Order: sequence, then C-alpha cells, then structure tokens
Amino acid sequence: MTALTEDTIVKIVKRLALLFALSATIALPGGYFSLEYSNGVQHLETVAQVKVEAINRLARVNPDLWMYQVLRIEELLQSDRVLRRNERVTVSDAAGEVILAVGAPSEAPIIMRTFPIYDSGRTVGHVEVAHSYRNVIYGTVAAGLLGVLLGGLVYATLLVLPMRALRRVTAALNKETEARNAAAALSRAVTETANDAIVIADGSGAIVGWNPAAERMFGYSQAELIGQPLTLVLPQRYHQRHLEGIRRVQTGSSWNVFGKSVELHGLTKARREFPIELSLSAWETPDENYFAGIIRDISERKQAEEALAERDSRYRAVVEMSSDGFWAVDQDGRLLDVNEAYVRRSGFTRDELVGMHIVDLDAKESAADIASHIEAIRDKGADVFDTLHRTKGGVTWPVEVTVRHRLDRKGQFLCFLRDITERRRVEEERRRSAELLQARTAELERSHQLLQALTAVQESVQEEERKRIARELHDELSQKLTVLKLQTALALSTFAQGDSDLNRQLKDIDSLLTETMHSVSQIATNLRPVVLDELGLVVALRDLVERFSERTKIECEFSVHPPDLSIDDKLAMPLYRMVQESLTNVARHAEASETTVSLHRDGSGMLTLSISDNGKGVSDEDRPGRGSFGLMGMRERAAMLGGELRVHSRSGAGTLIEIVIP
Repeated sequence: MTALTEDTIVKIVKRLALLFALSATIALPGGYFSLEYSNGVQHLETVAQVKVEAINRLARVNPDLWMYQVLRIEELLQSDRVLRRNERVTVSDAAGEVILAVGAPSEAPIIMRTFPIYDSGRTVGHVEVAHSYRNVIYGTVAAGLLGVLLGGLVYATLLVLPMRALRRVTAALNKETEARNAAAALSRAVTETANDAIVIADGSGAIVGWNPAAERMFGYSQAELIGQPLTLVLPQRYHQRHLEGIRRVQTGSSWNVFGKSVELHGLTKARREFPIELSLSAWETPDENYFAGIIRDISERKQAEEALAERDSRYRAVVEMSSDGFWAVDQDGRLLDVNEAYVRRSGFTRDELVGMHIVDLDAKESAADIASHIEAIRDKGADVFDTLHRTKGGVTWPVEVTVRHRLDRKGQFLCFLRDITERRRVEEERRRSAELLQARTAELERSHQLLQALTAVQESVQEEERKRIARELHDELSQKLTVLKLQTALALSTFAQGDSDLNRQLKDIDSLLTETMHSVSQIATNLRPVVLDELGLVVALRDLVERFSERTKIECEFSVHPPDLSIDDKLAMPLYRMVQESLTNVARHAEASETTVSLHRDGSGMLTLSISDNGKGVSDEDRPGRGSFGLMGMRERAAMLGGELRVHSRSGAGTLIEIVIP
C-alpha cells in the first residue's frame, strides 16, 4: 500500500470519528431542549384548562357580578393545581381590564396562551397563562457543554484505536510493496531495453504496459495508449477474432495462440499496416487476468519473400491481359520488359525491344529530354503525359504514357502506354467542328448586327413617317375640323330659333366633330408626341403617365433622378415607345391598381428605365416566351441602344420591367 492510500484511509477515519463526535455533541442538548419545551407547553395547557373551567362555572352562577368576587377567583386559581415558580395566571374582563394576576412575573422568553370565559355563548372575560422557559435555555446550554465533552471523548476513542491497527497494516503492506517494486523494476529494465515491442493488456483487452520499442514501432507514446483497447494497433479485420479470444479467456476456456508465434499485421499511428510476428502469454492475479505480447516487425523479411515470389510471376496476369502497351524501365531508361500488346503495335519482337533505350522509340523527346523527365518522375513518383512513338517501319503514332516509380522494385519505372490515335482523330474532328461552329456563329452575329441596323433604319423611317402623318393630322386635318366646328357653331346660332329637328342634327354634328378632333389629337400624339420634340423625354413621360392614369383609372407615379436629367434625342423616342408598350400591357393584362415609372442615371452614367405594377404577375411556367411580340420589340429596341431588357415577375407579386443602357 502506498503512502497516498494510507493518507486517504487516515482522512476517512478522521472524518468518521468527527461525524460521530458531532452527532453526540448536537443530539444531547437538542434532545434536552425538545423534551423540556414539550413538557412546559403540555403543563401550560393543562393548567389553563382547569382554571378556565373553574372560572366559567363562577361566571355562569353570577354572570354580572363574578368579576367582583376577587377572593373567590383567587381561591379558584390557586386550587386544584399549584402554579410553578415560573408561571403566571391573569384574569381580565371582556373589556380587557385586569381583575386578578396570580404567580410570579414571567421572565423572557415566555410561552403564553389566552383562553376566553363564556356565559351563554358570549365572551365575558379572558384567562391568560404565561410560562417562562429561561431555565430550559440554561439547561440546554449545560447539556450542550456536556455533549461537547462526550463528543470529544467519542472522537478520541474512535480515532486512536483504528489508527493503531492502520499503522500495523501499513507496515506489513509497505514490505510487500517494496518487494513488488523490486520485481517491477527488474521487469521494467528488461522491457525497456528489449529490441522487440512488449505490450501488456488486462483481462478486458485494455493496454496497461507499453515499452519504448513499441513506441518506436507503432508511433504511439506510452501516455497515448495506456488504458486504450489493444484493437487500436490492429487492423479492423482482426478485431472480431481478438475479442472472441478475450471472451474465451474470461469464461475460463483456453486460447490456442498462447505459447505460439503467429503472423499478422499491426497498425501504426499513421494508419499504416505492417507485418508482425506475435508471441502471447497470460497470467492471473487474484483480481485480474493479464496478457503479454512480444511483437517483432517482420517487414524486411516479408519484402524479401515477396520479392522472391514476385520474381516468378512478374506482372504476368495484369500486363499480358492489358490492351495497352507495358514497359518495365530501369533507372537509365532502358527497357527491361514489354508486353504482347506493345509488341504488336510497335512491330518489334520482344527480344528486339528488351534492352532498347526510350530514345530509340520516342519520336518526340531527345536523350537529354528523356533523362530530365526520368529525374522529374523519380522526384514526383508518378506522371501522365502524351508523346509520339515510332514503329519498326518508321511510322509515328500518338501515345499516352502513365508511369510510376516503384522504390520496392530496385528503382524501376512501370509504364503503361495507350494508343490514342482514335482519340486524336476525334479531337481533330471536334476542333474542326468548333471552328466551323465559331465561323457560323460569327456569321450569325454579323447577320444579327445587320438585322439590327436594318431594324434601326426601319424604326427611323417609321418614326419619320409617324412624325409626318402626325404633323399632317395636326396641321391640315385638325385645322379643317376646327373650321368645320366653327361653321357648325355659327349655324347653330343662326338657326337657334328655327326648326328643332335641324337644331338637333346640328348639335349632333357639333358633338361628333368634338369627338373627331379629340381622336385626331390622340392619334397624332400616339404617332409622334409633340411634347417629346419640344420639351424632351422627361416631360413627355410625365404627360404619358398622367394621360394613362386618367384614361385607365390606374394610379400611376413617375419619378426621375437626377431631377434635371437630360436624355439624348436618339434615346428619347425608343425609351418613350418602350414605356408606352409597357403601360399598354399593364392596362390589358396586369389587373393592377398601381404602377410606377422610374428613370434613373447613376454616377457611372448607367441609365435605368423601370416600369413596375402590383398586378397578378406570371409564374415562370406561364410567362410568355422571348418571342412574344411586345417583349421582342422592346428587347430589339434596347439592343439597338446597346442595352438590355430584364423582366422580373412572379404569380401574384406583380411585374418589373427594367431597361438598362450603359
């Protein structure tokens, strides 16, 4: 037993002794106080019950005069039971006036009870009984002092006797511990100087011993593995077999690996497997079973065995079945082996190829290039690259080479060579197709640009024609209609008192002329708004929005930023037409109650025209295609201006159209 364990036991004994001592110290005064206090309360209630009953009888006999019979009351109070020295009884009438007080004055602290005096169900006075329990406090203090003495005696008794026995046991255990420590030191010296790994595990398979050789072999320090399961250093495939062996030992069965050497694999901290030879032994203690394993790294031996076995069947299965060519190349670039696929493709025999240098077959790289390439692959470990090989007849063919440097094969390079003639042909066809597609795309782009130019010319011609027609409507037809309206008004004034039928017909003509003049004005404005030519786009859009709101009863707002924004004449009419088309779509399809038109130019000169509404919108599935006539025309106009048109819409969330022009 170690000093630490002994110290712990001493602390436990001291705490138990202290617990018993405190129990005795607290129990004695506590019990005394509880008993005396209960007796005092019981006596008080008994005295009060007797005295109150006697005075109640007196009050029933003389209900109006009983309080004046002081001698009789005093006699009743002092009869039956004698008051204690520390008790006092006080009788008072219904008004609280003290009639008589018998007994010594009560010293604080006191217990007091008050009881009513009844006559025919009504209260005619009170009896108050008081009892001082100061003596109980004094007695409790004395009992407490006695409890302290008793507790100290208990503490000393319980502490001294176990400590003597503890010292005797400790001395015996120390001798046994010294013997065990000497044996452990000898075992530790052997374990720590051993070249093989020595691992000790308990009956559950948890590691309890781990020597320096094991640290070097597996990469774990002793602190990392103590308490960890032994399966941590075994690959997953051995775990079930290991756990079954542990269970057999725990149930008393034998494990056939004890006393034998078995070969399996260990697992390092870096998760690398390596071959090991394991010898197991086991022993029992009264409390636990233990296992010891001596582990030897047999990697070098296994490598030698594998090299011998591999020499007999060198890549035969994989290499000979491969449709790709294969080389085994030494450090200098000379072929050590080839497969049948490369023999067929190159036209050389196997005997001719073995011993040739790479430069004899590679039609692309020089000897210096090949030497540099070999050095680079040795550093990287692997590479994939394309080159050209030469057949026996001098014909070249493209090859994809996949090469790996094998350190465990005396520095050889293993190369797989794939004929990529067909791949190159397909790549060439793809390149030609891409060039043709690029040419046709360019031609289509030129056609599109020409179409845009023609469309722009057509737009310009149409606008000029609209402008001419609007001017003729305004200058000629409107003037003639105005003259006709004046003549009609003159006729109305001339025949005002005449034929009523003629008068009515003239009024109808006048009304029709008014409507016709309004229609002509509206047509002229739609063809070419005069305000656009005279006052610019901002004023024209504000006028368009106001007329739209008045005509459709849809609330429409217009905003512009900056307020003094000026738009070039070549942009004004296309932008005006796009707003006109958008508002027409809102009126026809959107079912909106509000719409907003905004014209904004930011600090970079980017011009954004947006038209939004709170209508029903459309989902992506229901949205009309890019070929719908209204949007298609607006997109063409935006493209001719060097900008783009964006449409944002969701079902039930309205629509936003943005025209962005750099």
